[in-house]
Amino acid sequence: MSKKIKRRLGVVFLVATMCMPTVSVIASVEEVNSVAVANEIETRGPAYEWRYKIIDGKLYKRYYNIKSGKYEGNWILVQ
Repeated sequence: MSKKIKRRLGVVFLVATMCMPTVSVIASVEEVNSVAVANEIETRGPAYEWRYKIIDGKLYKRYYNIKSGKYEGNWILVQ
């Protein structure tokens, strides 16, 4: 082999070995970011609570969406 070919192969090998660790680090960072995004999506779901009301001496409850400010479903007799 001539010196030019050896030198080119050496440069190619050097560049390839320098790029490999960078690719694996980028992949790891992307995995961490995707996990963080997945956790955020889970916590942004609707938040509900029961609201209570007395009508004619009877207790009723109804599901209320706190984030949208709207009731879900109908009033349910508790007692």
